[in-house]
Amino acid sequence: MNRMIEKELSPRQKKSLETRKRIFDATYQLVNQYGDAYTVQDVCHLASVSVGSFYHFYKSKEEVTSDLYLFFDTHMEKELLIMPEEPVARLKSITREMMRYSLEWGLPFLRLSCAQTSGEKEINLVHERSVSFQELVLTLKSGIEQGVFDCPRGEEYYARFLITIFRGTLHWWTVQHGNFDGMKRMEQYTEDFMKIITK
Repeated sequence: MNRMIEKELSPRQKKSLETRKRIFDATYQLVNQYGDAYTVQDVCHLASVSVGSFYHFYKSKEEVTSDLYLFFDTHMEKELLIMPEEPVARLKSITREMMRYSLEWGLPFLRLSCAQTSGEKEINLVHERSVSFQELVLTLKSGIEQGVFDCPRGEEYYARFLITIFRGTLHWWTVQHGNFDGMKRMEQYTEDFMKIITK
């Protein structure tokens, strides 16, 4: 379960989260089907929620996409349970899944999400309190302890380095209208990164 919501939720909190998820899923579907040519009313109809409920959580239809970070975290935490424990394989698996899951959302939705993220959600999906970042830190630390990695500036520095590579690749993929293989590019960059830190 998402570390951000792993505490026992009250029935009201669970209902709020479920409503947000319905709104998010409806927005995702409409953005990828119609681009920007949809309304808040369209979202509410598809999500089976009232307009009042929508505006309780979001200021605009575009703002909904900023919640991608929340559901990204939930997905990554589940995937981490089935990833290999060996540090090199685990690091590669984490970055591969981060990119694969991101690209799965589709170009229109990702473009809108990138444009809407700011503040503590900057720049989309992965921040220092995210599941992905924390797991990269732990994996690098494990690799250092096992004598596999050499990270003279500390594991957090190199985790930020890898996250910067991920963010840059994903952002460039959206700017370039998805005209290159984002997954392959991320895998190449990860291999280059591994050469820097692997003993």
